[in-house]
Amino acid sequence: MSLHLVNPEMSRGPIWLALYYFAFGVFAAMITLKDNGLELALGLHAANNLSVLLFLSTKDSAIPTPAIWLAKDTGDPRWDLVVFLVKIAIFYYLLLGRKRKSKLAEIEEREMSIR
Repeated sequence: MSLHLVNPEMSRGPIWLALYYFAFGVFAAMITLKDNGLELALGLHAANNLSVLLFLSTKDSAIPTPAIWLAKDTGDPRWDLVVFLVKIAIFYYLLLGRKRKSKLAEIEEREMSIR
C-alpha cells in the first residue's frame, strides 16, 4: 500500500484510497495464504493494473495511457471502496468459498462411507 501513496490520484481522497489500497493488499495476502501460493495474487494484481491501464483511465492516473474509456469525473473514492469490497467478497466466494464447501462435502462423504 505504501508504494501507492505517492500516486497523483491520492488527491481525490487520501484516507479512502489508502483504505482501498490496504484492502487490496489484505485480500491479496489472504488469497496467498488460502491458495498456498503467490501466483493467484500476482495474477490478480496484474489483471487489476491491466484493466485500469487498458480499459478505464482517469486524467490524474499515475500512468497516463490511451485507454478505451477516459473517465471525466473521477468519482467518489468512498463508493470505489464499497464497490471493491463487494467485488472481492464475490470473487472470494467464487474462487475459494465453493472450493471449501466441496472439501467439506468430501469429508462428510468419507465419514458416511466409513460408518
